[in-house]
Amino acid sequence: MLDGSDEHGGDGLPEIPLEQLDREQVTQVAVEVMERLVTPVIGEAGFSVELAEGRVNVSVDCGENSGLLIGREGQTLSALQYLASRIVSRKLGASVRVQLDSGDYRERQDDKLRDIALHLAEKVRATGKPQSTRPLSSYHRRVVHVTLQDDEEVVTRSKGDGPLKRVIIMRKKKG
Repeated sequence: MLDGSDEHGGDGLPEIPLEQLDREQVTQVAVEVMERLVTPVIGEAGFSVELAEGRVNVSVDCGENSGLLIGREGQTLSALQYLASRIVSRKLGASVRVQLDSGDYRERQDDKLRDIALHLAEKVRATGKPQSTRPLSSYHRRVVHVTLQDDEEVVTRSKGDGPLKRVIIMRKKKG
């Protein structure tokens, strides 16, 4: 799975909470790994690292090269994120999730996905017919589920096989 959402339990690495690791070391390792992964693709770039919600959030400041780093539909960004998670985890000897972003791409993408979820929920309310998203990664399905979790009239569920599944949005059963 290339969206970085897989757990690394199969690596035999201990499940040490990120909060228990040395923050400076985690930040240093994350920046070193990102420099080695990103520099061959886009040249010199700036990095900012934030440890939050059990993840290492790395933002890459590469100006006009952000499109090259992001790739088509975020595929390059996701692949680099996956590699960064694996390498950082190995170097720290603990399962670490790295989330990579450039030019606020993730936030813009999540906002777009939330808008789509709300639009589809409105369609379900208007027509009574279930609606479906395009196939999404586990991270993106979660954005849709969380967006609609408090909606009184609709319910969501994932459907499909493999890493990319659709989110089905349908009316809640009365009862």
